[in-house]
Amino acid sequence: MVATLFIFVLVLVSINSATALDDQTQTSDLQTQTTLDQQNTTEDQEQIIDNSNSGSSDGSDVQTCSTVSSEGTVQTTDIGSVKGYWVWSNYVNSLDPWALKNSGFTDIFVLTKGSSGEFHLDDLRNAINKCYPAGIRVHAWIVCFKDQNTWVDQTNMAYQTHIINDEILVAANVPNISGIHLDYVRYSGLAQYGRAAWQQPGGVDAAVNTITDFVARVRNALNPNLYLSAAVMPEANGGSPDGTYWNRYYYAQDYDRLADFLDFMVPMTYEGNFGQNTAWIGNMIGIIVSKAQKDVAGTRTPIPVFAGLLNYRCDSNPEMLPQGELDADIAEAIGHGAKGYVLFRYGIPRWESYTVPHAYKRVRYRGWYKVSYRVRIGKGKYRRYVWRTKWKRGWLYKWLYWYETRWKCVLT
Repeated sequence: MVATLFIFVLVLVSINSATALDDQTQTSDLQTQTTLDQQNTTEDQEQIIDNSNSGSSDGSDVQTCSTVSSEGTVQTTDIGSVKGYWVWSNYVNSLDPWALKNSGFTDIFVLTKGSSGEFHLDDLRNAINKCYPAGIRVHAWIVCFKDQNTWVDQTNMAYQTHIINDEILVAANVPNISGIHLDYVRYSGLAQYGRAAWQQPGGVDAAVNTITDFVARVRNALNPNLYLSAAVMPEANGGSPDGTYWNRYYYAQDYDRLADFLDFMVPMTYEGNFGQNTAWIGNMIGIIVSKAQKDVAGTRTPIPVFAGLLNYRCDSNPEMLPQGELDADIAEAIGHGAKGYVLFRYGIPRWESYTVPHAYKRVRYRGWYKVSYRVRIGKGKYRRYVWRTKWKRGWLYKWLYWYETRWKCVLT
């Protein structure tokens, strides 16, 4: 009986040992496969095809950072409330991220590709290296349809592919970047040059399709873990000849359709540049908030809207706005549904005066002045000399000056 029990226990232990070994082998295989999958994913994300010389015109050679459905997949993590700055690349070195953090700022949008065509990748890296330890998110600000300071044909698929592969995806692969921010993703709206959306072949709808499809291409190519946003024009009021609203009619930016591919949008409600007031900011933001909604399982879901605000009067008068006026603009935007705001811009210069003296005449006058003389004290080996002063009246000279007022730019 004891022998039989011993044999039974021995067989049971052997079975358990074999089972544990199989589990460990399966776990090891799973870990190996996971590592390979991660390596493949990393390789996919790091591959960027250089199509600048390919001559392709159909845009089919866009490299993707990840696989995204053709309907667009937006960031699953809500960015929350935003307090941000647009930052020109030449001001990156002056960034003080901890001062920004202490002032409540959460995000900056660094000009990475400007309308001149210059690509400021090193400045983007520098900004991220400075701001990431402070917990401030950095977005690459990309000018899309303006290059060499000239508007580019929005329907040029080869150019679209170049922007996506050689600029957007390159910026998107910088470590610790938070998102891509599209600007000039529109038509110019200048009817006198034939560049308004309603003047394009096929009319407004065709132009809207061109802009929306480009944003969809960016979304499909971009890592879904990165935020995708756009600076949009603010003319949301109706009354356009096509029965919609002026932003769509002039610039082909359809808030509703763009929302399907964006994580948030930033209407540039620059009251000074549009000759408007604080109430206008609230009116435009309210309309855009009601339109910027994406379809989620058949349900209309709003995306965050952050008001783009000037922190100076207007482009022709770069005088800083008093804090009270800026606070009123912010409150108006928030009161009409904005989830935060982005200020244009960091490092906006203000003018400070200083004077420079210029001598123009030397004059003589009588007055008192001090003179020094030496006095001997003591005798013999104790004799020594000391210096003393006294007042004396005589002729003096001085220069007369006139003062020139000059101005200099200083950062805010």
